[in-house]
Amino acid sequence: MKGQHIEPTVFITAFAVFALAAIIISYFQAERKLRESIEARFGQPVSPPEFEEDHSGLWLARRKHEKPAHTIDDITWNDLDMDRIFDMLNACQTSVGEEYLYAMLREPVFDRDELLLREALLELLGKAPEQRLELQVYLAKMSKASGNGLSAFCYDISANKIKRPWRFNVLAVLPLLFAAVLFFHVGAGAALVAVATVGNGLVYYRMKRKLDLQMASVRYFCSLLWCAEKICKTHVLDSHAVG
Repeated sequence: MKGQHIEPTVFITAFAVFALAAIIISYFQAERKLRESIEARFGQPVSPPEFEEDHSGLWLARRKHEKPAHTIDDITWNDLDMDRIFDMLNACQTSVGEEYLYAMLREPVFDRDELLLREALLELLGKAPEQRLELQVYLAKMSKASGNGLSAFCYDISANKIKRPWRFNVLAVLPLLFAAVLFFHVGAGAALVAVATVGNGLVYYRMKRKLDLQMASVRYFCSLLWCAEKICKTHVLDSHAVG
């Protein structure tokens, strides 16, 4: 019977192999379903969104920092019911794509070269369905992140700096200084420590909320860089390919 004894390491190794195989199989199944879903939706009418979202982040940032030559004002935009037109055209799979589409509709282009370039890109993707699908898969994996604040983050990076960082050192020391008052007057010392603790808590939650928003922008920016790298490696959108 001793010869039939199986070491625990064998069970652990077998479990690890099966777990790895399950992960790999699950990945390829998800990849296949994603591709099938993208192909099934391609060319179909866009379903109206369940919830209206704000896609004007890039447009507002460009209007503030770049001041485009030609823009559609809010009155004309509403008169033409352009929000409905945007919803009909919005087949974007990323938040940055939605913001770029919105900005394109708000900034009409009259430059012939720019219009010819856009047309060439459309024709290129129409003639290369496999490469177009690859691009769509990468974009779908990047996904959407509403409220990511990426446009404002990139256009005004200086606004993300923490102002007066020395105040955090002061706030950290205050409870210790006020605790020393306890040796002279317990009531006053306790009151000062309580005030310092509450003040630190308020500043903490306020800064945490701001940093959480900034981290959301950084995470989505990392996703954007990953997606851009994958798209560049496909060489579908090389300048010589559309020239």
